[in-house]
Amino acid sequence: MRLGGDVQERSVVASGAGAEDAKPIRPLLPDFWCAAVALLATCLPLTQVGWLAQIDVIPKGLPIVLMVVIAVLGFALCIAGRHASMRARRLLYRTSVGILVAVLCCFVSSARFIAASFRVANVTVSSCRLDPVEDPKIGASSISTICNVRRVDGAVLGKVLVQTDDVLDPGRLYQVAGSLEPLDDSSWHRYLYMKGCVAIVTTHAVISSSPKPANPVRMVRTWLLDAISPSSSPSRALIAGVICGRTTELSQTQAQTAFSLTGLTHLVAVSGSHLAYIAMLIESLLLALGCPVRTRSVVVACIMGAYVVFTGCAASAMRSFLMVGCSSLTLAVRRRPHALSGLALSCMLLCAFNPKSAWDLGFQLSVASVLFLNLFCTYVAWTIERAGAPRMVSQQLSMTLTAQWATLPLTVPVFGSISIVSLAANLVVGPLMTALLAAGLVLVPISALAPLRAVAMIPLDGLANASIFFADALSKIPFATIMADGAAPYLPLLYLVALAVYALWPVIPRLGTVIAFMLAGVAFTCHVIFWSYFVPPSITVMDVGQGDSIIIREGSSSLLVDAGVDEAALEALVRNNVVALDGVVITHWDKDHWGGLPAILQRIPVRRLFVAKGAVDAMPKDIDASSFEDIVELGLGDSIAIGSFTCDVVWPQEDVSGEENGDSTCLVVTYDHGGRSLRCLLTGDTELDQERAYQRDVGNIDVLKLGHHGSGLSVDGDLLKAIDPEVSIASAGRGNSYGHPSQECVDCVRGYGSQFYCTIDYGDVCIEPLQGAVKIRCSRNL
Repeated sequence: MRLGGDVQERSVVASGAGAEDAKPIRPLLPDFWCAAVALLATCLPLTQVGWLAQIDVIPKGLPIVLMVVIAVLGFALCIAGRHASMRARRLLYRTSVGILVAVLCCFVSSARFIAASFRVANVTVSSCRLDPVEDPKIGASSISTICNVRRVDGAVLGKVLVQTDDVLDPGRLYQVAGSLEPLDDSSWHRYLYMKGCVAIVTTHAVISSSPKPANPVRMVRTWLLDAISPSSSPSRALIAGVICGRTTELSQTQAQTAFSLTGLTHLVAVSGSHLAYIAMLIESLLLALGCPVRTRSVVVACIMGAYVVFTGCAASAMRSFLMVGCSSLTLAVRRRPHALSGLALSCMLLCAFNPKSAWDLGFQLSVASVLFLNLFCTYVAWTIERAGAPRMVSQQLSMTLTAQWATLPLTVPVFGSISIVSLAANLVVGPLMTALLAAGLVLVPISALAPLRAVAMIPLDGLANASIFFADALSKIPFATIMADGAAPYLPLLYLVALAVYALWPVIPRLGTVIAFMLAGVAFTCHVIFWSYFVPPSITVMDVGQGDSIIIREGSSSLLVDAGVDEAALEALVRNNVVALDGVVITHWDKDHWGGLPAILQRIPVRRLFVAKGAVDAMPKDIDASSFEDIVELGLGDSIAIGSFTCDVVWPQEDVSGEENGDSTCLVVTYDHGGRSLRCLLTGDTELDQERAYQRDVGNIDVLKLGHHGSGLSVDGDLLKAIDPEVSIASAGRGNSYGHPSQECVDCVRGYGSQFYCTIDYGDVCIEPLQGAVKIRCSRNL
């Protein structure tokens, strides 16, 4: 349907009702979505089967057989449509098109991946050039960068993940000495497979580097990043993340922790929903100025295109641009605007180009949030407003609630937590971040001109600092984040509720809305009381990356053993509902065991610090000794009582400096109360030489926290026979350069018959004592 001139869609209200009481019209979900859903539903299993074939879990030829079967199903639907009604025929035809396109694209993608794997596997690393294609990710033990592997003549052989000690400049080509490792069956390597990586390169040395050929997009982005200077302050790091999509520097600041704890990371990431909101603001402004339809569409497209350039044409930015651009295009060609049709089209284009993107969490979150915002945002705002909330509050609150509704079933299985303060955080920080993005798109290019830099950056610094301030303040609220079972069966119900609401489009009584919010408040109060005074006895090996951090707690008592390498330990404590610590044991002074303590001390009160005898003198200067009521040195035979837990020191057996792995304080944690029992050995970074020395003092245990992150020397058959653990747990970081946990360790533990868990795959691993058994809960499940 074509529109004449600047005709706008008219508001439709119920007959005889005022505009303020009229129920919003249910948005039309176009038939085109049948093709998009069919394509997505086909790409997901086919790419997963391709991964299983890649790691030899299933025969190599099975994906081809499955593709043929699904293609036959697509043709069968097409034939069945010839004998159906016009409406059913249209739906069946669109569904069959989506299926057949997906099969074809998955076949091409698989063939390209196999060819790239073969090419990369048959070259030496030092004979090629590594071309960084994404910003580096700084981890605890290494820096990871996705790179194209190029021959000397410039031909691309394939994509790999490169692990280095130094940051790789995206504007240079590198020749390195390193080792090439194929993908294994871990969840981390599955993630890399879905990103298109065929192998992992661990570098030993950089031989040489040279600048890449001139690229206008990269030059513009480098020019803007130089003007922003993201390493100069947290506010500049935030500006770089919002405007240029570079979060390398932001991830090293406490601002990132605050955004994570308050559920605001989506405001930093390049998201379709955020970009759509900016496009809406720009279009509203142009409409108020009287600009015609085509002019508005062209201006919005240019601004969105500039943003894509600012991010270096990052995949997430291109995805967001497509989602917004497809909707704006309908206006430019004078067609009736329909955002849902544009979203469906962009989904099909993205998955057709790269079927594995269907598994990308960023893609899933963007699609889900934009879909729900278009379907339910107006309805939710109307419902809240009918309950008495002001229009401005109801609109902002509806966007947050709708986005949470769409994304919780996707994020909880990955992160294992829900931010309770995210609603308030989005209401307060959301407008600031939106203003930062809108202003930054204009002011950052101006700031790239040296004479105007100081003036242009003033408002951006103000908005960024205000965003960080409020996010930091909200993150300090007790119980800001709660732990959620990643396998919770109720999560899919949120989507079933969405289907029911869309089908029925009910009018929810004002009283019902008020009661719902009151019940939520009561539930939160009960949650706070429970986690403050009635915590069941448990030992949780928390997922803090390449480091150790274990929380022992019962009732209102809690003891932390080690604090990880960075702010991840604080995030882990918050999501496990820990708001105060009776004490912290630092096993030794390696940074992956104490590095997160300064951040913890800024937000969580800690009464005592426990270290090995003789280790106080080597305490790092970053740890403020005045933060503790007391610093206690532990020796052989000493004990710490936490609730009904007893933590007995079995190592070291003499005074130590605390600077070596072998100096680690090792604890046997025992629980024996009310018929329930548990014995757990916490080994720090000790390995076989030390473990054999203290194994007699340990006796039989239920749970072994493997020494030194599950290194090859952390355990052997003789040690396992001596202590007889039913469960063995390794704490290690995804993609660490040490190869922890080693395959030798994993095979030894499983060969003995002990259940093996690693935080890389299972997230937080919680052990609870039962009568004659132990209960294991994980924040993620394979």
